[in-house]
Amino acid sequence: MEGGGSVTLPLQKKNNNFNIESLFTQLQTKWGELEKGFHGWVSKQSWVVQDAAFTAPYVLQGVAAGLIYGSLAQSELANCFFPFQAFGNTRLVQVRNFSVFRGTDGAMICAMKRIRGKDDTPARAVAGFTSWFMFQVVRNNPSPCGPDAIAIGLVFALCQGLLHEVQVRSISSRPPVLDDTCYTRTRCMLSNLGLQNYEKNFKKHLLTDDTIPLLKDRDLEKAEIPLGPRILIRNHIDRDPNLQNMRRN
Repeated sequence: MEGGGSVTLPLQKKNNNFNIESLFTQLQTKWGELEKGFHGWVSKQSWVVQDAAFTAPYVLQGVAAGLIYGSLAQSELANCFFPFQAFGNTRLVQVRNFSVFRGTDGAMICAMKRIRGKDDTPARAVAGFTSWFMFQVVRNNPSPCGPDAIAIGLVFALCQGLLHEVQVRSISSRPPVLDDTCYTRTRCMLSNLGLQNYEKNFKKHLLTDDTIPLLKDRDLEKAEIPLGPRILIRNHIDRDPNLQNMRRN
């Protein structure tokens, strides 16, 4: 990688075979950079674009679920174990129903977060009620299903709220861990130097991408990185103009 401004994907050879592990690491790094750039772009857009970007993955999940359930609904054997046809008799109907279900869930989570300023248990409960209510409405259309939809929506709201509360408590009990995208440049640098094994050292000592231009030999030594790899890393940092610009800024 020259200048650190872009990610190249050289097919390194090892014993006359392609180094698949190195290629996978670089592809993963490139994906991380694209994802980070996309989230950065979305954060600068209007709330309509932000909500659409947040909701789209939920809709795609609904489409996938609808295709799976629609296929199972055609199987008599599968319906002996679970009434898949209760969610729709055809794949198209199942896709519609689950797309509405997951799309409404995502849209309501985003809307409640904007209204309340946080994504908490009450917000998830409201999203759960609304999404399951809409699912019952489209599933039973045009037959009226108001009371049943409300009752099932309340049950689902309780379940989704409790699930979110358990997840929050589980996460809060863990030690803080930085997002993996904080090591995108680090992963790329180590991959190009053939030092992928030392990525865990950087993460263990929280040496994120922002710290790379500031790293000294003693810092790398404290991170338990041997002398040889330290020399390669320091040489890369000293010769990379982008990193030098980050240091001056």
